[in-house]
Amino acid sequence: MIKLSNSLLFCIFICLLIFSCTEKRANETVYFPEHGSLEYMTFDSISYVYDFPKTLFIAEGQQVGEEIIGLLNFAIEGDLLITSVRGNKDLLQVSRLPDMQPYGNFLSIGQGPKEVSSTLSANDLRFEFTEMDTSALIYDFQRGRLLRLDMDESVRLGRDSIRAVDESVSPFLFDFLVLDSAFYFVRKPENRDQALNRSLDSAGVSTTRDVLEQLNQSQISNSLNIAIITSMTQLQPGKETIAEMYLQLNYFNLYALDGSLKKTICLESQPDNLRAVEALGPMDRKYRFSDLRVFDDYFALLHLNEVESDFATERKSKPEILFFDWEGKPLAKIVSEDFFTSFDIDETHQVLYTFDVETDTFLKYSMPKF
Repeated sequence: MIKLSNSLLFCIFICLLIFSCTEKRANETVYFPEHGSLEYMTFDSISYVYDFPKTLFIAEGQQVGEEIIGLLNFAIEGDLLITSVRGNKDLLQVSRLPDMQPYGNFLSIGQGPKEVSSTLSANDLRFEFTEMDTSALIYDFQRGRLLRLDMDESVRLGRDSIRAVDESVSPFLFDFLVLDSAFYFVRKPENRDQALNRSLDSAGVSTTRDVLEQLNQSQISNSLNIAIITSMTQLQPGKETIAEMYLQLNYFNLYALDGSLKKTICLESQPDNLRAVEALGPMDRKYRFSDLRVFDDYFALLHLNEVESDFATERKSKPEILFFDWEGKPLAKIVSEDFFTSFDIDETHQVLYTFDVETDTFLKYSMPKF
């Protein structure tokens, strides 16, 4: 019998350890028996995504035009760059791409019929482009109204051309999507602010669907922790498929309102348990995701995965933009050397834009192809 020396055995052990650590774990979809629990906001199967077909890298972004004072976030629609800013007037500042030619500034805060009650998020607006006008649908959070801003007409008149489309919408909704004329997807606090339940609103009448009720079973134990289940939702263009991303959970949900698609997609080996996250102090929780953008053929999420205490002091995790098709299949991820908290893509000119709210840094990059 051949005896191996201790040093040789040690070398073999180290090689096996390195191999096991570097071996990629295959993506998989498994049945999740705890989906009906109050402690998970998931469907009955979970797709675990550990790897993407392509990993792309960006570095050395270029500054976008002149500094925009008070910039909160931005969105790209067609050839328009829409930025939302702090302040009481000119809440939306719009430029034409790719040369940043000024197009117009719109909206003020106030109590008048043509004013809004608070600052806006450019990513929450729905834009409509026709040969006659360019309009934005705006949900007025505190007053519960849906407004239509005709931007072309506003530029021609030199003042905001705005009218109320629906004044019966509930105020203080956490999520609001326009599915069709007077037909909305909403997410609002219920059960003593321990749940953020989903429903459909049609002309003031609330209805639900089985797919929504499956997610509505979950709740937190304390209303002070409502941020844990707060989401950003977006609608597939021209469809009724919803991507629902959570700021403090390591998974997101993708579903069609008719129930033909129901997927929970998790980026780690176990989905976050709501009670376990609640047990952590606010600064010990993870800031998982911070932005969600949708396109015709895919959607993309900004994955930060940063402990809140590090995010508030010195960030350590490099942001990743994760791309999925509308069936939930992973396509690619972009890894950045720069920190940022929101992004969007000018598909016409293949330019990626990023903004970091912590440093007010607004950059652009050549969009990698995947």
